[in-house]
Amino acid sequence: MTAGRILPVLRGLTAAFVLSASMVTADAAMAAEGPALAPAAFKPLPVGTKVKYDDRNLTVKTSDGFRTVYRVWVGGKKAWLSTHALFGEYATNLYVFHDGGDAIAYEIDDANKIKLEALWPLEIGKEARFQMIEEAAIAEDRQTWTISLKVVKTEIIKVKKVRYATFLIEEKARSSGGMSFVRKKWYHPPSGLVLKSTKTWTGKNQFGDSYKKISYFEKDEDENYLLNEVDFPEGTTTHALTGTEVESDVDKTLLAELSRLKKAVEAVRSGIPGGGEVSAAVEGADEVDFGRYHALIIGIDKYKYLPNLETAVRDAKAVADVLENQYGFKITLLIDPDRVTIIDALDVMREDLGGKDNLLIYYAGHGWLDEEADRGYWLPSNAKSNRRARWISNATITDTLKTLQAKHVMVVADSCYSGTLTRAAKIGIRSGDYLKRMAEKWTRVALVSGGLEPVADKGGGGHSPFARAFLDVLRGNDDIIDGTEMFTKMRRPVMVSTDQTPEYSDVRNAGHDGGDFLFVRKK
Repeated sequence: MTAGRILPVLRGLTAAFVLSASMVTADAAMAAEGPALAPAAFKPLPVGTKVKYDDRNLTVKTSDGFRTVYRVWVGGKKAWLSTHALFGEYATNLYVFHDGGDAIAYEIDDANKIKLEALWPLEIGKEARFQMIEEAAIAEDRQTWTISLKVVKTEIIKVKKVRYATFLIEEKARSSGGMSFVRKKWYHPPSGLVLKSTKTWTGKNQFGDSYKKISYFEKDEDENYLLNEVDFPEGTTTHALTGTEVESDVDKTLLAELSRLKKAVEAVRSGIPGGGEVSAAVEGADEVDFGRYHALIIGIDKYKYLPNLETAVRDAKAVADVLENQYGFKITLLIDPDRVTIIDALDVMREDLGGKDNLLIYYAGHGWLDEEADRGYWLPSNAKSNRRARWISNATITDTLKTLQAKHVMVVADSCYSGTLTRAAKIGIRSGDYLKRMAEKWTRVALVSGGLEPVADKGGGGHSPFARAFLDVLRGNDDIIDGTEMFTKMRRPVMVSTDQTPEYSDVRNAGHDGGDFLFVRKK
């Protein structure tokens, strides 16, 4: 399971409640299946290549077949590192630190080298098992390591806002002296580099102590690292650190959407004086019956068993004020409600609303993702960690949307991992005919503050960044705006000020029929 909206900056839960705060990228769905990668042959790094990780610098000094020798600086110490077949950091003189201490050396014989080389070319399912000897100044401290390597899957990882397609190699090691660890490495075929490495001691550590007794050995700081930059020798054509820049991709997509929308508007307005810059949303609006508007607005700051939030209630009250006074919504405002109160309010909407009604459900509070079940949850004020009886699942929300008689329903969720409600964003063309069609079609849509990721609780001038953007668009609209256009206007400001990516689309399996939610400003 993964926690969301983390304090003090994010709306989520802290480790004190036995909830993980790990980040999930926007590529989580893709990573689950893994990108398609061709088998990767061994690619030795060119001599002179300089690689910087967040805690170490390496320079390739020699490269001969499967053996590469690096000059290494780790924590201010100089060392020589020899690797065999890249993942076999077990050649003679693995580390020789010049600090007056004993040299650390490992040996691997020719037979085991051949076993290690068999891992290449990399492809999912390939395995290698071999042994190496750890030398020691005292003969009785000499021990044998048994190592198993397996290419478990392909995976997208993000480094400095760039996504890379990698092979994930899992290493399990156990020594004759009772030491053991698991290490994971993410290998990027175009560059020939390990972009990320993590190591966890699972038995005794290198000092003979159980890792359970010394917690910091669970994350061996000297051997957990992430790529910072690489400098290949001038003229290198065999290696390249190629990936997908997150921001540039979003920018291109957004610009394309805006360009297409502008062209559509200009086409609709052609021949009308000054029409090119006038919103097409107003054309034919007087002929559209928009119906009655209702809003169920939920804001939770105070939790009985979980960390409190700071801006969720303030966000909810501000949204309620704008919708009531500027858009004519009938408001039901719930402050710090428990699960029963929220479910009862949803049931009231189910009983009272009909086919001429529009309903906006706004939720600001803690969110939770059960990764094993692939299901998101809202956490009411009485929610307990690891006890689902007081949580509200996406399935409950979806079932409610199915049974509501209101024609247009929009869920606006400002909580972590809310992206499990949606499919993919779609951008449409707006015109008088468009408004009429959208008003007539059954609508079940969700505008969420992030995908499968934590979202910020502060940073929007007294509001969350998502709530600030939502309020700014509502206040800046002087006529009619649909959910798709609202999303387009909100997405960029939220992404610039946070690491979250808002999403907008139909709610999965809730009866959506192609319409869109329309916000009509009071005259």
